[in-house]
Amino acid sequence: MVFNPQQTRQSLKPFDIRQIVPKHGAIADYCRFYHLDFEQDFRQVKHSCGYFEVANYWIAAHSYIVPNSKGTVWIIHGYLEHSGLYRHIIPVLLTADFNVVIYDLPAHGLSSGVRASINHFGEYQTVLQHLLDYFEPHLAKPYLGLGQSTGGAILMDYTLSACANRQQPVFDKLFLLAPLIYPAKMQWLQMKFASWWFRSVRTGLPRIFRRNTSDVDFVRFMRDEDPLQARWIPVSWLLALKEWIEYIHRLPQCPVPVFIVQGGQDKTVNGQYNVEFIKQKFNVMSVLWLEEAGHQLANERESLRQAILKLLRDFLLFSDKNVS
Repeated sequence: MVFNPQQTRQSLKPFDIRQIVPKHGAIADYCRFYHLDFEQDFRQVKHSCGYFEVANYWIAAHSYIVPNSKGTVWIIHGYLEHSGLYRHIIPVLLTADFNVVIYDLPAHGLSSGVRASINHFGEYQTVLQHLLDYFEPHLAKPYLGLGQSTGGAILMDYTLSACANRQQPVFDKLFLLAPLIYPAKMQWLQMKFASWWFRSVRTGLPRIFRRNTSDVDFVRFMRDEDPLQARWIPVSWLLALKEWIEYIHRLPQCPVPVFIVQGGQDKTVNGQYNVEFIKQKFNVMSVLWLEEAGHQLANERESLRQAILKLLRDFLLFSDKNVS
């Protein structure tokens, strides 16, 4: 292990956008381990890292600010992930002159909380809104949302809820990777049974590291080398997901443009159902269906990843033109 997670958490300070990441010490070691030190490749990028205290959590976050930016992309990672897994995505955004904000969800990565747990999905919205309020005077707009799986669910929840309350969503457009509405059919049946069975006798169940990408090196890294990976799935998260699925289906349509990428080998979410659901709720501009791809789209093998990154570049250009 090249860095110590506990020492890194202890080294984090309250987030201050004026303070850049130090070149030495626990935080620098963490950034190098996950290749999050993009300021080494983009010399004009200002990289800040720290924590926010919100909703009884300490939320670890990064911002990357470029000179004369065209806007800001907010990245929200998926369940059982963290900020350190987006080293292929962030350089594309910085190269296109967009600022980037990425943070660890509650109970993920360097953020505090019982690992991989949540009381209810509303906590995700509380955290997101707190960060939006903080960065509002500091980062250029438009704001664009990029979410993987549960991260996509959080962005869709925020946007649909804003429209339902007759408010203007802060995100002009969304880019969704394997977005979560319903889990895959077999996965959902197993989760429903597990939540019913385990809630009375146990608090969770062991995590099984499935092959959710064709990049075998990444699968091995997640399973054997990543010290921030959760090894247990709490029942509380499964129950919160079930409650949230009922909620999201009750929300009305919203005209925000959306780009979707979905893998044909995804055994984590129900891709067919979810894409059709999103088409009914949003203004879907593009659907990239990659038959050979799995769920972990941000870390698929290079040939598939290049197709995703090409669509991401198109998404950014589409945003530049302010097409709606």
